[in-house]
Amino acid sequence: MSKKRTEPTYQLHKASGQARTVIDGKSIYLGIHGSPESQERFNDLKAEWRLRQSVEQYTLTVDELALRYLVHADAYYRHKDGTPTRTAENIRYALRPLIALHGTTRVRDFGPRALKAVREKMVAAGHARTYINSMIGKLKQVFRWGLEQGNRMSETDFIAMIALRF
Repeated sequence: MSKKRTEPTYQLHKASGQARTVIDGKSIYLGIHGSPESQERFNDLKAEWRLRQSVEQYTLTVDELALRYLVHADAYYRHKDGTPTRTAENIRYALRPLIALHGTTRVRDFGPRALKAVREKMVAAGHARTYINSMIGKLKQVFRWGLEQGNRMSETDFIAMIALRF
């Protein structure tokens, strides 16, 4: 999973007097600090960086979000001695019908109706109501985590989805 990236800033490299910026961990020298050329080059690089960030955030699929969350869950849900708890496995069980129905759906297009379709698939599979409610809660947790990580989805759909009660 990638780190949350900070927006590039225009900086002075004191030793050389050049302007520089750091993008994705790499220093890029822009020319003489304060010159119009270095400012223009910085603005171009920053615009390209923003475009790459927004494309990644808006094209994330449910499959990709699920994989990222599973990596997080495997590392987070552990006993004090470091052994894994069953929570990550339970999350995997909850994700199966979600991925089967909406794996290729972009996260920003996923909403309450899609979540209800996942619930209906669980009902059709013959699961108990309490089990289904527990699994739906885990799915909401996945999307809440994704939103905290900076992934985009419609805010109104997210609020409606989290407010759903079954």
